[in-house]
Amino acid sequence: MRYIVIIIIVFATLLAFAYYLLADKIAFYALRSAPENGVLEEHSLAVDGKERAYHVFKPDSLKGNAPVVIYFHGSMGSGKNMRDLSGYDFDYLAVAHGFLVVYPDGYENHWNDCRGSASYAANVENIDDVSFVKTMIERLQTDYGIDTSRVIVTGFSNGGHMVYRMAMEAPESIFIAVPIAANMPVDANLDCTKSGKPVHMSIFNGTKDPINPYLGGLVEVLGNASRGEVLSSDETLNYWAGLAEASQEEQITTHFAELDGNPDTKVTRFLRAGQKHIALYQLEGSGHVVPSPFMYFGEILGQGAQDINAAEEIYRFYEMLENN
Repeated sequence: MRYIVIIIIVFATLLAFAYYLLADKIAFYALRSAPENGVLEEHSLAVDGKERAYHVFKPDSLKGNAPVVIYFHGSMGSGKNMRDLSGYDFDYLAVAHGFLVVYPDGYENHWNDCRGSASYAANVENIDDVSFVKTMIERLQTDYGIDTSRVIVTGFSNGGHMVYRMAMEAPESIFIAVPIAANMPVDANLDCTKSGKPVHMSIFNGTKDPINPYLGGLVEVLGNASRGEVLSSDETLNYWAGLAEASQEEQITTHFAELDGNPDTKVTRFLRAGQKHIALYQLEGSGHVVPSPFMYFGEILGQGAQDINAAEEIYRFYEMLENN
């Protein structure tokens, strides 16, 4: 018995030491606190007999008929978790510009995205997340007076794939689609119905992403490869640009200034204009992250992309479209 206790103590000590060594590599956290000029409100609604929750950041400066940003979390996440992972960037922008930010919860911490082989419950049970989002938008209009013609949907990882589902199956419900750290699944594993209609889209992908391969291929999360293969970032860009009749010959390339002190990371935007505007942010040297100077992602996910703030870039994209 004494030997068993000793073994347990040694194992626990080694585990604690390993965590101490790796903590900074696996940790991720916001580098600032949430803004004080607003409140986070909790809501729920029933869809297909299931109670679904969403969290609304309402700034004190909220305007009437305002746009809304809906932010989908990644695998094993939650709405509140996504708020933290964004460095509260959209909340601060909402305070400055008077719009609404919404962080919904997926079903059992996942979204039923377009990857047919995925093993999480949202996909296996075929949860109708599109209906959830549509119903939520209607409720937001009733409760907060938002402009339903100015809905911006964005999301990280699994949430980015949910953005693709909304863009494919409910393009009429959104103004701008912004997937982060996500490429479209290959056709053999596509579980969404393509409407064939274009949407304004801006994609953010890291070239060193260890989960969502920039050049396409198998998506694997903690040894789980059930999510299947995805297209490359360029192929994803080309699909949406093709729908929008946005020519590559007229593509505008923008190289962003080095701001984060890390010369190994660079940001380039490829922008095409047609019926809709389509953009790809190439986050060179960056991993599975939300680009923000106010967010730290551990080395395992691939820290980087702090030369830009994704939320600010998305809002600039919105303003450009509003002024066209």
